[in-house]
Amino acid sequence: MPDTRYIFNNTCTDILAVAVGMLRGEIEYRKGKYDDLFAHLREAQSLDDNLPYDEPWGWMQPVRHALGALLLEQGRVEEALQAYRADLGLDNTLSRASWHLDNVWSLHGYVECLKRLGRDAEAALPKPALTWQWPGLMWKSRRRVFAGWGNVAASNARKRRLRLYRSARKAQLIRPGFLFSTGWKMSSIGR
Repeated sequence: MPDTRYIFNNTCTDILAVAVGMLRGEIEYRKGKYDDLFAHLREAQSLDDNLPYDEPWGWMQPVRHALGALLLEQGRVEEALQAYRADLGLDNTLSRASWHLDNVWSLHGYVECLKRLGRDAEAALPKPALTWQWPGLMWKSRRRVFAGWGNVAASNARKRRLRLYRSARKAQLIRPGFLFSTGWKMSSIGR
């Protein structure tokens, strides 16, 4: 790919470098080499963080929710919590443009980390948002990270989400444009 190819503000090679890091992480995950997996995902995370600001984002798949899910799966709960907090914009480690406020996967992972750390009172706060954001969500972390939209359960969840959106729109509970690529915009509820 020539360096002169751009997708809005980002070169295609920069965007594909993030994809390569995530793909290498997936390969190492399948091999059971978790330290290499985390190194590749952190590299992809760094590359993603350093992409020039763009709307929509140059790389749409938040690397931190994949990293957090696999850290959580390996029992590295504190590290996973940090990844989720950063992705959701709950700390000051990222610029505002890099936050994924509506990332339902990170929100679920964040709640799961809080539960595992025994912080149940904090874990209860985002529950209404999770219930509203995506009914019928698949919770298994491996599927959450790499399964994508190609399986039947995810397709059915997407259809239920769309039906819920349409019925809420019809009842005038939300305004048009409420859906977001990674979940529901909770700030758009009501008027």
